[in-house]
Amino acid sequence: MADDHGWNDVDWHDPAMDTPNLNELAHSKHTVQLENAYVNQCCTPTRSALLSGYYPMHLGTQ
Repeated sequence: MADDHGWNDVDWHDPAMDTPNLNELAHSKHTVQLENAYVNQCCTPTRSALLSGYYPMHLGTQ
């Protein structure tokens, strides 16, 4: 998991980037690439959900 990783921060979306390890992982036969993701405006609810596995409303971070 990367913090503040944007859609265009990998070499298969932006040729100017050099991410050979991520490229290898992304194009493995056991990988699923999800093209759409939605997060909150501020990072606290998303981080708390990712790190805990709970919805932000259950943690009081919404």
